[in-house]
Amino acid sequence: AAIGDIELYACGIGCSQPILLTPTDITYQSATLNWGSSSAIDFEVAVKAVTDATWPEEVAVSNATNYAVSGLAPATIYQFRVRAICDADEELISDWIEGTFVTDSLPCFDPDNLHTTALGYTTATLAWDANASQSNWSIEVWNTAGSNEFAANTNPFTVTGLSAATTYYAAVKAVCGNGLAESEYSDTIQCTTN
Repeated sequence: AAIGDIELYACGIGCSQPILLTPTDITYQSATLNWGSSSAIDFEVAVKAVTDATWPEEVAVSNATNYAVSGLAPATIYQFRVRAICDADEELISDWIEGTFVTDSLPCFDPDNLHTTALGYTTATLAWDANASQSNWSIEVWNTAGSNEFAANTNPFTVTGLSAATTYYAAVKAVCGNGLAESEYSDTIQCTTN
């Protein structure tokens, strides 16, 4: 008796999802996404803010199980997804595995380059380089007679109530997040009123 044709099919192993690991090196504008995989060497990664409706185009990652993403917004919740590509023809692809992370708040950057722009008999106008996101500062002015602190919301800022022909020292720090954070003080400068 004849037996019909026999067809053999190869049963391949599926493409396993990567193993999601905790993101590292998170800053206010960047993060490193991490995952593990026992079989794949090629992956696709996508990152978006949770408030974004659609995913951006995936980024191809080869021979690595991490991806550094930058240009992120501070204090924002992000979603990321990773999938493995298990063959050269990209026909064997795993399902996505998804995770989230939160970027740090914008740091309170130290003001720099404090200098005087004008000196009067009882005033000193101070200016400094500051981060564009900052709009509040605290200026400390002192000498051997004592010290005063001035809240400034303009740059430059004119300090008043000084004594004529007197040497003063000054430093400025940024006040961020509605007063919840402060930078370090800038370098100290010396000035003498007229």
